[in-house]
Amino acid sequence: MIIRIFNTKSIVMCLFLILLGKVAIGQTFICKDWEGGMGANENGVFEGTMMIGEKNGNTIKIRNADKDNVILNYIGKYNSTGVSLYQSLSSNNHISIYAKNESSLYKSITLYDFEIIHLSLVSRYSSETQCNYQ
Repeated sequence: MIIRIFNTKSIVMCLFLILLGKVAIGQTFICKDWEGGMGANENGVFEGTMMIGEKNGNTIKIRNADKDNVILNYIGKYNSTGVSLYQSLSSNNHISIYAKNESSLYKSITLYDFEIIHLSLVSRYSSETQCNYQ
């Protein structure tokens, strides 16, 4: 009886640790090159900016169109459409706002799971990338 209880506790503990490890690791995704905005080539693309990112809770780690590693912190929902807003603070204290569109409408009309948009007050300076979870 004692051996059976010990085995059950061991199994439950192992399952708990496995699940905890999966949550702590985060969810990875891959994004195509950033498009649009100032600095893009004649085709509107920032070449060489394809990236692998990671979402872990309310934090997203990406590489932006300038090829800088950026940590995005969740600041809230834009509205009820599935768009979430994130902010980042660069090393020179420059604040940027990003939108992550993971709406079911977006998924139904594209081949991607979501898009990330680096917002700008002037729309022609905004850039975006499309991503898929791995």
